Amino acid sequence: MRIAIRLDATAAIGLGHLKRCLALAHAMHALHPDRALVRFIGHFDSASASDLISSNGFACDALPAVSALPDGESHDALHTVTLLQPWQPDVIVVDHYALSAPWHRAVRAGLCTASGKHPAIVVIDDLADRPLAPDLLIDHNPAPDHRAKYSHVLAENVPLCGGHAYALIDAVYAQHAHAVHHVKVQTIGIFMGGTDPHAHTAWVLQVLRQQIGWTGHVIMVTTSANPLWPTLAALARQDGAAELWRDLPHLADFHALCDLQIGAGGGAQWERCCLGVPTVALTCAPNQVSTVSSLTQAGIVQGLDAIDKTDTQAQALADILLRLIDAPAERALMRARSLDLIDGHGAQRAADAVLSLVTHKDLP
Repeated sequence: MRIAIRLDATAAIGLGHLKRCLALAHAMHALHPDRALVRFIGHFDSASASDLISSNGFACDALPAVSALPDGESHDALHTVTLLQPWQPDVIVVDHYALSAPWHRAVRAGLCTASGKHPAIVVIDDLADRPLAPDLLIDHNPAPDHRAKYSHVLAENVPLCGGHAYALIDAVYAQHAHAVHHVKVQTIGIFMGGTDPHAHTAWVLQVLRQQIGWTGHVIMVTTSANPLWPTLAALARQDGAAELWRDLPHLADFHALCDLQIGAGGGAQWERCCLGVPTVALTCAPNQVSTVSSLTQAGIVQGLDAIDKTDTQAQALADILLRLIDAPAERALMRARSLDLIDGHGAQRAADAVLSLVTHKDLP
């Protein structure tokens, strides 16, 4: 069973797509350890992403850049077919907001064998903002009705795995010890994504130290793919009570140490929920708006728009933090609601749905 995963992992895009696809890849391999061969392809602008893939035991191939070409999606499909044709994948998982139905159809047709067999296309998405033509769609973000959400871009007969039951997080979270609730906040964590393209980590630390005067232990987490990590390391040294952790194999140990965390509203939010970490979830990109809003309305996180890092947003963050630091009962309730939401087995459920496309039916 050959499974190709198409995504990009760059400083501008971040590592969120890669992390959730790695979780899915491990889950597929765990279901069929002797049969599931996984290969990542895409654009990687630093060694960190490709090293992360390799360190997880998967093959990785870079596609040529297509940004200067007049029809990037069409050329990307051509390059993808050329790269994968000798390998003949059974499934192609696509986690990319710029690839749509024309790409899905072109790759499916381009990899069709002489016998008429073509690969199944699986799309991971949460935007529903462009036509899609997969054989299966996975959206682990919340929505009142996922079928309605995709009704204008997805055929009705396409299977859809929607909601937090399919949260694509590493299997380690299902077995890891939960964050311990302390009445007095001892450690505050900051994780703004693997690359933190808009420098939110330093901004949050400044709010903690200068605006509310919190002097306790702070752990900041990032990766070597973040070009500003040396600046963060210098800030930690100057601070005295702050640490910078870099290039962790997973974030479970970090999450479990936090009495309170300030984090971007991306895929790491499901990790925090699984371990019961009370969180101030910051919207740092437009695609995070829906998730942060939904979890805030449910009382699972305290959400805040921080895209522009304005003075008003900084003051709003300071107000939220001051309240939560002095509200152990509210933090305990957020913790309980988080633990009720995510059980850590979402990637396994999604992997079963993906592999069923090959193992439970004959592809045309």
